[in-house]
Order: sequence, then structure tokens, then C-alpha cells
Amino acid sequence: MNLEEKARRMQMLLSEISVPETCKDVKKAWIDLLDALLNEIESLHVKIKNQDEKIEKLTSLCSEFDMDLNNLEEAVDALYEYFEEDADAEDVEPDYYESMSCPGCEQVFMFNPMLLDENEFLICPNCGLSIDPDGLNK
Repeated sequence: MNLEEKARRMQMLLSEISVPETCKDVKKAWIDLLDALLNEIESLHVKIKNQDEKIEKLTSLCSEFDMDLNNLEEAVDALYEYFEEDADAEDVEPDYYESMSCPGCEQVFMFNPMLLDENEFLICPNCGLSIDPDGLNK
């Protein structure tokens, strides 16, 4: 039997017993005291229940926050790996472009000589003229 049940039982027993006239004030005081105790117990019960609900909500929010932090950590790790791989690629020779003026239309255009095969001709993007890059002054 919990405290609330005990207080209700005592209150019921006090109200059922018959006491002499001189003890009626004491009986009423005990009943009032037990009634106040029951009200306080019910109030504390409601407060505890509300706190439990708030703790559940807080726990849920903390769990969501933890998942978001884990996702962020994974994204940062992925970026770190990406840039680390990119830093390892610094040993690779950077792209090098040269400019050339077309002898037909005099349009200046850029090309990467590393991408040209031996004896391969360039094609002017403006007029379509085939140009031997080795035969011209660049």
C-alpha cells in the first residue's frame, strides 16, 4: 500500500469512528491534515509526471542532435578524405596551356600540348582550319 492509499484509509477510518464531543476538534484536525497531505501527494504526482514527459522530450531531442552530429562528423571525414586525396595528387603535373593564333582567321585560342599526339593537327575553333602546331610560331 502506497502513501496515498494509507492516507485515504486513515481519513476514511477517522470519519467513520464516533468520538466524544471533546475529541471532535482533534478528529476534524486529523481529517484536515490528511486531506492536505493527499492534496500535496496528488500535486507532487502531477509535477513528477510532467517532469517525466519533459525528460522524455529532452532525451528525444538529444538523440536527434546526436544523430545530426554523427552525420556532420561523417560529412567532415568525407571532405577531409577528399582533400587529403587531392593533396596527394599534387605530385601530378598541372595542366599547361599554350595560346596560338590561327593563320587563316587570326583567332587566338588555347590548347594543351600534353594532350596532343605526335603529328596531330590542331583545328581552329573559329574557322575549322587544320594547323600543324610544330610548323607555326606559337
